Amino acid sequence: MVASITKPISRISTDYPSEINLILHVVRLNLSEQDCSYIKELLQATIDWSLFFQTATQQGILPLICWNLKQLFSNRLPTNVLEYVNSSLQQNTHHNLLLTRELCRLLKRFDDQNLAVLPFKGPVLAQSVYKNISLRQISDLDFLFYDEDFETAKNLLLADGYQPKIEVPWETHLVRKDSIYNLDLHNLIAPQHLSHPLTNQDVWQHTQPLSLAGQTITSLTPEMTLIMLCLHGTKEHWRHLNRICDVAALVECSTLDWDKVITLTQGWGYQRLVSLGLTLAQNLLGAELPEIATQWMVKDVIALTELENIVNQQLFQMSITPVGEVERSRFHMRTRERWSDKLKTFIGLMNHSGWLTLTPADKAYWDLPAAFSFMYYFLRPIRILQKYKEQL
Repeated sequence: MVASITKPISRISTDYPSEINLILHVVRLNLSEQDCSYIKELLQATIDWSLFFQTATQQGILPLICWNLKQLFSNRLPTNVLEYVNSSLQQNTHHNLLLTRELCRLLKRFDDQNLAVLPFKGPVLAQSVYKNISLRQISDLDFLFYDEDFETAKNLLLADGYQPKIEVPWETHLVRKDSIYNLDLHNLIAPQHLSHPLTNQDVWQHTQPLSLAGQTITSLTPEMTLIMLCLHGTKEHWRHLNRICDVAALVECSTLDWDKVITLTQGWGYQRLVSLGLTLAQNLLGAELPEIATQWMVKDVIALTELENIVNQQLFQMSITPVGEVERSRFHMRTRERWSDKLKTFIGLMNHSGWLTLTPADKAYWDLPAAFSFMYYFLRPIRILQKYKEQL
C-alpha cells in the first residue's frame, strides 16, 4: 500500500477498458515520452470513440483531451474523430472567451461599487494553472464576497438581468435568461456544515495578483488553490475527473510552498482531505510529488488507501446517481483526521440534511416517558453514530 502512495505510476494498473485507460493518459497536462508511447499503443486498438468522448464530457475534461489529441496524435486519429476534436476545441474556446469577458465585466462593476471580490475556479483557474483559457471545461463563474457585501453584490446582479435559481446558506446560483452565463455567489469558499473552519479573512490572506485578459485581478495563491480544489473535490465525493485533473495540473505546473501547505492543512484539520486529492492525482494521473509531500502523506496511508478505493469504485460510473445522506456523511467524516472535526461534520450534515427530525427508529431505540420526549433530539445523534461508528 505504501508504494501506491509514494511512487508515481506511468500506467493505470487496473482493469479499466481501453477508452478509460486512454482518457487517464491523454488528460495529463504534461505528457512524458513514456505516456506518449503508451497512448500510441492504445490508439492502435479498437476505440469506441462515442464512449470515449461521452465519458470525457461527463468527467468535465473534454478540452484538454482534445487539445492533446490534436497537438500530439492527430495523424493517428480517424478523420471523423479529428473533425470532432477540432470542432470541440473551437466551441470550448469561444465559450470560455465569452465567460472570461463576462467575468472581467462583472469584476469592473463590483469594483465600481467598492465591493471586495475574489473570483476563483473557472477562467481564473484555467489561466493560473493551465496557462491557457481553452484547456478547461468551464460551466460557471464563481465569486467570493464578504458577508457584508454579499447582498449588495446579489442585488447588483439582479439589476443586471440575472435571476436566482438555487439559494443555500453558503452560496446563491444565478442565471441570465437566454444566455450562457451562470454565476455562483459565495459568502463562504466551502459549506460550513462540512466542518469547514476557514473564514473569508483566512482566505483573503492567501491571495496574489493575476493577469487575465489584459486585466490584473486578485486570485488565490497556489497553496490556497490546492486547499480549495480539495475542499470542493471532497464536497463532490471526487465523482468527476476534472477536480483530480486540476490538482494534478496545479502540482506539476505551479511553484507550491509545501511547508506552507503542510502548516495550513494541519492547522485547519485538512491534512487527510488534501492528501486524498494528491493521492488521486498521483495514482490516477501520474502527478509527480516532491519527497516532502509523499513523506507527509504516507503517515496516513491506510485511511487514504480506503478512501481512494471508494473514489475509484464510483469515478467512471456512466450513470451518476445521487449520493445518499448516510453515504455522504460517512465519506466526509472519513476525510477528516481529527475526531472533533468528524463530530462537527456529522452534526452539521445532520442539521443540513434534516436528520434532526425524529423517526420511529429513534423512539423504538429508547423508550422514554412522555415528559422526557425532548431528550430524543439529543439521543438521535448518538444512535446514528453507534450505527455507523465502524465505518467512520
